[in-house]
Amino acid sequence: IGYKAGDTHHSNGAQAILIGYKAEAADPNADNQISIGNTLYGNTSTDRILIGFSTDSSPDATVEIGNGTASSIDGVNDLLVADDIEVDGDAFIEGSLNVAGSTSWTPSVATNITAGGGIIASKSIVRVAGDGGAIDITANPQIADGIEDGQLVMIKGTSDTNTVQLDDGAGLSLTNGESFIIGNKNIITLMYDSVDGEWIELSRSY
Repeated sequence: IGYKAGDTHHSNGAQAILIGYKAEAADPNADNQISIGNTLYGNTSTDRILIGFSTDSSPDATVEIGNGTASSIDGVNDLLVADDIEVDGDAFIEGSLNVAGSTSWTPSVATNITAGGGIIASKSIVRVAGDGGAIDITANPQIADGIEDGQLVMIKGTSDTNTVQLDDGAGLSLTNGESFIIGNKNIITLMYDSVDGEWIELSRSY
């Protein structure tokens, strides 16, 4: 369907679906090819779709974006992306997450913390300093409840003068009940437990 759609394909492969101006299949000699606008390709015999790469007649995943190389998937109910993925929202993974490369988290900007305001774990790494001097957080909870059960946060200090003190209780479960003063480059790592309704300390460094 479309002007000159299948000019190359029509005399070779069979059972093709070609839609759009001069739409051509990824492989003009293969059967069961799909091409929509020379942007979305597929194969009706495998029920797989390829987006944005015009010379792969047999995608390696149920949906493939670009020309990636499948090394850990079986091609059934899979998504294969050749390059970067950016998610401007939440991503929920019901299975395992295996990372062959490195992982990184974008820290927050340095945030001035008040005693009564406490800390909000808006990022996985939160940079903090006392607002106008050293402060001991009195807010309850000292760190706002996590977004999800099991959420992790690393809180990093940015000043040895304007320190931030966390105390056991008021939404925090600190190791051995010991308070922690967050100075420059000091880090405390916590996990939110929605059953207990508190952040539980995993580690601290001075």
